[in-house]
Amino acid sequence: MTLADLGSLGEFVGSIAVVVTLILLLLELRTNTKTLESNASSELAGQMAAWHGRAANNTDILRVFDLGISNSLVDPIDVARFKWFAAEYLLLCQSAYFRHQRGQLTDETWESYLAAVLGFLDVEVMIDSWEKNEVAYSQSYRDYINQALSSNRARHKLSVPGQINSQNTAGA
Repeated sequence: MTLADLGSLGEFVGSIAVVVTLILLLLELRTNTKTLESNASSELAGQMAAWHGRAANNTDILRVFDLGISNSLVDPIDVARFKWFAAEYLLLCQSAYFRHQRGQLTDETWESYLAAVLGFLDVEVMIDSWEKNEVAYSQSYRDYINQALSSNRARHKLSVPGQINSQNTAGA
């Protein structure tokens, strides 16, 4: 075997080693991505649990929250408390939005947060707060949520029972 043959054999073995290394790096990257998704989900779940825990363990917050989501707030202090408590939740959801954008949260996880945001923004007090931008949410988050709100409201209008029938019978 000549020196040139050994050089060719060395190049061949080196090429195989590079391919194997790239495959191993790809597998490691995939595992790391799944770990990041899991950690992001767990961290957000912990923050959400703490938020819910404060409401569950404080009867006054729970009272204000119940009044707020039922559109029954009268006392201006309760309105303010509800807005800030809900705003904290929306800020947590903004964090979820950015993690989802970076690929750290699954679509399924993000959809659950989005549903909660849309639910909050169906409450009169929060609609007003959102439209006045009383809390400084990022513009990309606001744009995304506004688009989702428009889409959600359009679907809701189409699915309201009796609405189409009442329109059809009004002209008859």
